[in-house]
Amino acid sequence: MKAKKNAKKKSPRGTKPSSRKQKEIRVGLNALPVWVKISIVIGVIASGFQIPFFFNSDNPIESSNDKIEKFIDWLRENGADISSNVKMAAFEDYGYGLMATSNNDHHSIDSFDSEPVIHELQDMFIIPKNVITSTQSVMQYFHSIDASFAQKVRHLIQSSFQSPMVQQDVLLAMYLMKQCSLGSESHLAPYLDILPQKTVPRLDTFSEQDLNALHDEYLANYARQSLSQLQSFYNNGQVQSNFRRLQRYKSLAHTDVDSSKECWDFDSFHRHVSISSSRAMVLYGTKHLTPLADVLNHEQRSQERIDSGAKQTFTLFHEKQSDGSIIVRADRDVYSGEQIFEDYGDLDNSLYLEAHGFVPEDNPFHCASISAEKFLADLFDFGDSRLIDTMVLLKLLPDNALDYSTNELKSFLPDVCVRADGSIDDDFTNRVLTIASLSDVGLLDHCLESKTHELAEAHCLHIAGRVNRKQQLVQWLAQQAYCEKHSSAELDEEVLEVFDSYLSYTFRLAIEFRVEENKVLKEVAGISRDDCDAKNWEQKQHPLEESNLALSRKNERIKKSIPNQDGTLEERLDQFNKFIDSLELPVQKIKAAYIDDRMRMGVIAEEDVEEDDLYLSMQQTAIISPDKISLVDGTTEAKQVLVRLQNQMSDGGFDALIFYLLYETLVRGQESKWSPYIQILPTLQELQQSSPLFFEPQELDQLQGSDVKFQVERHQLEALEKFQVFAKDVSIVRSLGLNNVSFDNYLWAFSIVHSRSIWWDGKRHLVPLLDQVNCKHLKTEHGSDVRPHATVVDKNGNALTKASTTFKKGEQVFEHYSQPNHIYFTYHGFIIEENNQDCLLINSLTPALENQKERLLKEGFGSFSPSFCITADKASWDKLSDFLRIQNDIIGDKKGFHSDVIPYLKSLLNSRLRSQTELSDNNVDDKKTSMMQAIKTKEMEIMNPILDAIGSDENMD
Repeated sequence: MKAKKNAKKKSPRGTKPSSRKQKEIRVGLNALPVWVKISIVIGVIASGFQIPFFFNSDNPIESSNDKIEKFIDWLRENGADISSNVKMAAFEDYGYGLMATSNNDHHSIDSFDSEPVIHELQDMFIIPKNVITSTQSVMQYFHSIDASFAQKVRHLIQSSFQSPMVQQDVLLAMYLMKQCSLGSESHLAPYLDILPQKTVPRLDTFSEQDLNALHDEYLANYARQSLSQLQSFYNNGQVQSNFRRLQRYKSLAHTDVDSSKECWDFDSFHRHVSISSSRAMVLYGTKHLTPLADVLNHEQRSQERIDSGAKQTFTLFHEKQSDGSIIVRADRDVYSGEQIFEDYGDLDNSLYLEAHGFVPEDNPFHCASISAEKFLADLFDFGDSRLIDTMVLLKLLPDNALDYSTNELKSFLPDVCVRADGSIDDDFTNRVLTIASLSDVGLLDHCLESKTHELAEAHCLHIAGRVNRKQQLVQWLAQQAYCEKHSSAELDEEVLEVFDSYLSYTFRLAIEFRVEENKVLKEVAGISRDDCDAKNWEQKQHPLEESNLALSRKNERIKKSIPNQDGTLEERLDQFNKFIDSLELPVQKIKAAYIDDRMRMGVIAEEDVEEDDLYLSMQQTAIISPDKISLVDGTTEAKQVLVRLQNQMSDGGFDALIFYLLYETLVRGQESKWSPYIQILPTLQELQQSSPLFFEPQELDQLQGSDVKFQVERHQLEALEKFQVFAKDVSIVRSLGLNNVSFDNYLWAFSIVHSRSIWWDGKRHLVPLLDQVNCKHLKTEHGSDVRPHATVVDKNGNALTKASTTFKKGEQVFEHYSQPNHIYFTYHGFIIEENNQDCLLINSLTPALENQKERLLKEGFGSFSPSFCITADKASWDKLSDFLRIQNDIIGDKKGFHSDVIPYLKSLLNSRLRSQTELSDNNVDDKKTSMMQAIKTKEMEIMNPILDAIGSDENMD
């Protein structure tokens, strides 16, 4: 994440509608003489405000065309490659920044371009290594003084500051102080001239009055500690000795340069630390001061990015090359004459304030802090040792928690930091709140019965309805915190507007910060100041006993439809069948048809089909094969991406198919040859209701006790990890378009390729029409189970599919894919009632210890945490039995299932039974719930006969 930049104000505020009363207040106050305004301020102070008087802003940023010109010339002389559409300029309220310019010499300030002059992901400039100051280059410089000097500096810094980022800031500051002392002889002189000449007004520059105005004791203490640590470090005798040595050191080129004393005082040290913290970008853990890149100002990239849930990918826009140079790319389209902004990332306002010296307005990633000591601690009865034991099992308290006093235990509870949408990013806090929400005596008692970590997870953290209960608690906490505030966002905004010119910059920042805090708390609380006055919130009962506090809104992202469908399903289906007809398939005895709301679509026989009849033959041009596809009208870069993915051909060409499907859907759209096929694919919204890939954690709680839950979670994690790689590939993102590369869009394509791929010759294939054939357990005319589905390729390259049984004209045609239900559910989003391949999945066994790995490998296990699928057939227990022997250090030469593993197998299955959670009786018609209910029911149908069989064998040899 990039730590940025210049001391600057926040992004310009949008014009907000005001009530007539508010307008009258503003007009009236602005019309008053200064002495009257001061009297009003004194009255405001008496009401709880403390406003320091400064009759001018203390945040001027000097700029000049001469400095800018020298700086840009210096960059180019040193090898920087800067786009002709990028110009450095000074902006009111921002200081230095970058502007987009047109290459048209006749471009008028009154004219405008119909097209952006800078496009998203366009390379704006490349900064060479020789002008970039990184912690690595500074250490090399210090080594050139003396190796022991570099080691001493590193040791002093690391022993004085815990944070690696602060350690790097201090190291960079020492180097900048040296360059400052060299003056015009420094090789960085033009760069130093455009750096802030005053300390960036970050949090540790705030006065006590400013810190008190924050109304946030944690941040205030953090600021005091930060300043104190910097002062202690600076005043350390060994540090001063190293400063003097660095001050005396001169390279041969600078022998006549006198060091400037003002570059070595504490103010200079503090200023240069603040420059590093606010301007340096972090690439792979290392800070880099990158000239020109560090004058880009912040503005949120787009609301669409927030709505889609797409993460800000910093390395997509800032790439370090093998030669050490850094490429900076635009993260949005920019028109001529506009300032070029960039999105600093998904950061909380406290981070902007602490490092950068400004407060963004309406930041969707800001979370308001709710004190655990004031509002959360009383919800925990630490006099109950069972509660302590359970929280120890859940790793929410230390193992020796019973040795702590009640007050000491409460200190382990976290402050709650909640965003405006009610979400909490921290997993530990979410777990604590879930426990706090178990106010119902029955629920809490059930939780406290837990004796193992697994049971504690099941009975405390994964109960049905936990999310709604936790959200109710969060809302109640927000109401308490909001009503306890001594100021309101509305009044604070009035003070900022009316007395703007009389406030110090840092005091203004403090007020702006608490405005944003109050806005978030108000949004989460769902109440107004009048509600606080009308009700005695201090005397409220436990939040979950107050039905009127239930959250009315559901926290869901806004998801755009993909694919973008045209016409009714009937019309799209008709277009698809016409498309199939146009392909002139060698053999086609089926057609696509709407079946019902449950199955959606399938295929029906257009004539009688006998067992082993060839009912479909498709030539290569009718199939989306990863090694045969190509882009029509694609850019050179997009074509190169596809070729690169085709050459890799990992997982049967999975990545190539993902890219191609997204390109044809989002870029080509209706122009794509495959548009009629894409139009009948399930939409994102449909998949969200059927594919476990999209299920929320609280929904998967209904699978607690089944290892299918772990399988789904791993599948979701796999999708996330693959997306993170996909979204960091600049060529892929440029080819598809920045706003098209969202997690939702990727998940849609990921699900389509995973669930509909048909395999042959070691590759995946998307096969229109054939992938509409639904799955069913079938019997032949003679009553035997049908063979599994198989598609083969003939000598002409045609894909051939034969019927596994007989179908009459007009009947739906099925195939049996011979997989257990946990595979169908996880990867395809359905289960089948009668499934002769079904089995009980076991894939959550404790990974083997180091001393057991050699034995596992010797026994032929390919994984230290393998998966097993067992039935009442004892032959299916053999491999699991071998693993249990190794896991439990049973010595002997027995193989397969024998009496020696019965206790461990019974314990394993009984543990699963104990961790089962009941499914909610609500919404039983919901597709998600009904599928998970069916999964668990079928697992019980398999597990009970297994336990019976084990019981009958307990006396076996």
